[in-house]
Amino acid sequence: MTCFNNSFCKETFSFLKDEKTDYLYDDCGGIAIKTEKGIVVFSSCSHSGIDNIIEQSKQITGENRVIAVIGGFHLREINSYTDQVIQYFKDNNVESAYMGHCTSDEVIEYFKEKLDGYTEVKKLFAGAKFEIA
Repeated sequence: MTCFNNSFCKETFSFLKDEKTDYLYDDCGGIAIKTEKGIVVFSSCSHSGIDNIIEQSKQITGENRVIAVIGGFHLREINSYTDQVIQYFKDNNVESAYMGHCTSDEVIEYFKEKLDGYTEVKKLFAGAKFEIA
């Protein structure tokens, strides 16, 4: 994976409650679908950073427009990386973010607040239905 955000490529961090180091960087559960309007990126847990996953998706598909990012963002608290991802979404005109799995409610609400007017932010849950136009 090409590393857009080197902090996840060179250093370790912990998402786990017991603060053990989380070394899963490969994110082999990601999918990018190229459409006429841009790409839709599905992530599993975004261990390598959701910005890195989007950048890899853009590189593979040759498409820079991002319609939606769907999945876990591996963010449990608001910190400098959270702000970096929010700025990345703004800079890259990400249209929609559907967040769940390993993303805290606090972070989802923070994304909604900071991306208001830029990106539609929704919380994923079992049985959720949404339409990507």
